[in-house]
Amino acid sequence: MTMPAGIGSRASPPGPAYEKWSTASEQSVANLSLLFYTDPADIANEWLALETSAHATLFQSYKWISAWRRTAAMVFGERPLILTGYDAAGQLALIWPMAVVQKFGTCVLTWIGQTHSNYNFGLYRRD
Repeated sequence: MTMPAGIGSRASPPGPAYEKWSTASEQSVANLSLLFYTDPADIANEWLALETSAHATLFQSYKWISAWRRTAAMVFGERPLILTGYDAAGQLALIWPMAVVQKFGTCVLTWIGQTHSNYNFGLYRRD
């Protein structure tokens, strides 16, 4: 999974803390299996399917997040980290579109596009 090249000069290179999540990685929390992705395109079909019935706003839509990643994320120093949660049956239950940014010399997890949307919300399956 690669990041877009040279969109802006404010982006900082990925550091060791981010490299740990540079590929899909699985963890388990609260009966959900969590997977992390750095590129929304890796789960585009599942994301679009969840959107049809999920609690969400425009700012959590696949189209908005993927457009932000392609055009603005690097300008604002955001490195996408998309968290997905799957239930015991393997069905997608949630998507949290997050990003790793550098602030005061440390990596900070924030909502992707937070500088332009303040919803701070993920996509959640209705059940």
